[in-house]
Amino acid sequence: MGNSPAFQFYAADFLIGIMGMSDDEIGVYIKMLAFQWEREFLPNDAKLIKKIIGSSRVPSKTVMAKFEVCSDGNLRNARLEKERQKQISFRETRAANAQQRWKKDSTSNARASDMHIENGCITDALHTSSSSSDIIAPTQAAKPAWSSPHGWVNVEPLRTEFASAFPACNFDLQLERAAQWLKANPTKAHKSNWRKFLSNWFGRCQDRGGDGKGAARPHSAQSPQGFDRSSIDRAAFDAWAAEEYHNPPTLDAAAERVITRYLEAKK
Repeated sequence: MGNSPAFQFYAADFLIGIMGMSDDEIGVYIKMLAFQWEREFLPNDAKLIKKIIGSSRVPSKTVMAKFEVCSDGNLRNARLEKERQKQISFRETRAANAQQRWKKDSTSNARASDMHIENGCITDALHTSSSSSDIIAPTQAAKPAWSSPHGWVNVEPLRTEFASAFPACNFDLQLERAAQWLKANPTKAHKSNWRKFLSNWFGRCQDRGGDGKGAARPHSAQSPQGFDRSSIDRAAFDAWAAEEYHNPPTLDAAAERVITRYLEAKK
């Protein structure tokens, strides 16, 4: 599973940690923390660090003291790595719990199916007519669902299907991102069809190019499908994309599938 896009920010601890720093030093410090979180390390090279922070000068000794040289020769802020490990442990625990729930649900469904079949056989023995009531209905598979206290349940059966339909999307990573979005938008966390929600979520991820930085692969101005991007009203496209997508793509980066949907919507 990839890195989480965000880490916990403890305001009180941060204010204590930057005491004595100037505004410039605080800005440099935050840039270095962000780079470490994204790449999992800071290069122990003055020239590279200057490029990272966008400055002609190396960070001050006060800022550099916040990072220590690790066994691989790179720099890291110890507190930030501690937060990374906490997130990893939390995700692994959630995944293990979900797997246990899924196994439990599967066992319960299997037992219910056996009982249903057994009862059906008894009914057939007692009735000579072949009415519709004698037909045994197949047991329905448990549907995927999400709740704040329990997270995702019954989503494992979708893994293979989604891997084929959305090859650019990491199944576990997108589930975690969807869960974080639902927690941030509790008023939208009541769905009657969670499978449809996940299909739309993974579809948007695929349209943006997958699990990269959020943008799809660049396209030429002239589409092989025959439409010209330069002729499309950018303001109108941006307004439409903002309504359709949680992380709306730009016109230049949008996948052909997205442009096609936009043009069909405007007919």
